[in-house]
Amino acid sequence: MPRPEVTGRKSGRVTARPFTTAPADPADCMTIREFCIRHRLSAAKFFEMKRLGQTPDEIHYGRAVRISREAAERWRRQREKLAATARGNEAHP
Repeated sequence: MPRPEVTGRKSGRVTARPFTTAPADPADCMTIREFCIRHRLSAAKFFEMKRLGQTPDEIHYGRAVRISREAAERWRRQREKLAATARGNEAHP
């Protein structure tokens, strides 16, 4: 096979494909990365929140970590309740 610089073609290196998510399945679990993408969080923010105990419950399969959709829903409700409480406290000093 001729070298890429001779043919002008790209090398046969495999490049990473862009991250895509599978269609939503209610019984599904998601990785931390998928959770961050779906909730528009950076990984750094997720792990900062994890140190503070503010992330959803996790499921551990050996070294793999998953977050169930139910845990994500509970987490969202808790965060919404905290936000509403904080807004209520700001309105009445």
